[in-house]
Amino acid sequence: MKQKIKDFFANKINVIVVTIAAVSIVLIVIGCFCKDIAQNILISLGTNVFTSTVLFFLIDQRIDEKKQKDDEKHKRKSERKNILKYHMSLEAKLTELYVHYNQLVVPYEDRIEDNKFLPIKRDGFEEVNHVSQLIDLFNNSVTVYGRFGETSLAAFKRTHDKMIELFRSFLLEIDFDAYEELRKSLEQINIVASMPNCIESLESLQNKKVAVDTIKELMKSYEGDINEDIISQKYSGNLLLQPLTLCYYLCTFSSAVEKYISEINKIKLDK
Repeated sequence: MKQKIKDFFANKINVIVVTIAAVSIVLIVIGCFCKDIAQNILISLGTNVFTSTVLFFLIDQRIDEKKQKDDEKHKRKSERKNILKYHMSLEAKLTELYVHYNQLVVPYEDRIEDNKFLPIKRDGFEEVNHVSQLIDLFNNSVTVYGRFGETSLAAFKRTHDKMIELFRSFLLEIDFDAYEELRKSLEQINIVASMPNCIESLESLQNKKVAVDTIKELMKSYEGDINEDIISQKYSGNLLLQPLTLCYYLCTFSSAVEKYISEINKIKLDK
């Protein structure tokens, strides 16, 4: 309450209005104690001044409110333009992320038909239901975005790390005053990115055939619930822990990015 009063009197026009209104009230009060013509003049003058002051104040308030709404509308429009412009600069890398993610979670045998690779989904994440979907994570990448000798896991890590860097830059570039939910979605991606994913530890095993073969067999035979097993740390010390952790991370990461995309689509419709 005190702050509102302080803000009110911080406006010079409000101070002038209050002063004039106070003077007009004084004139009316004095007029009440006068007689005849003096009384009529003072009361009439005080009433007219008071009425004019209140009218001026209301008009000024209305103008200020309209200006504030116009400023907010302009700011929202400008913020929307900057957000969509920045997102547009991410779209190519986002497509690459989809491709490398989907290459990682769809086994090679499910992507081959008539001895040819089927196209990899480029506009969203494939669903991950079982850790065995990552069975080919040590195989060489076969996408147009892959590098020579790069594994599916390494290709995903490279694109993933760059995408996280871009998302973090996004948070710093825009204020998000008008689009709070988008800011929250980017912050959530940043939080998820700090979770363990075991990518580096898995990469360190790629040239150890016995360990790789053991992990693949464990992945094929796994019948548990990934979420429950990760939370309970059931497989601590077991080679299966690493692919389970990666699988859990991929599901969490893809959900966070999908939330971001959902917010972007809402902004595109916000004309």
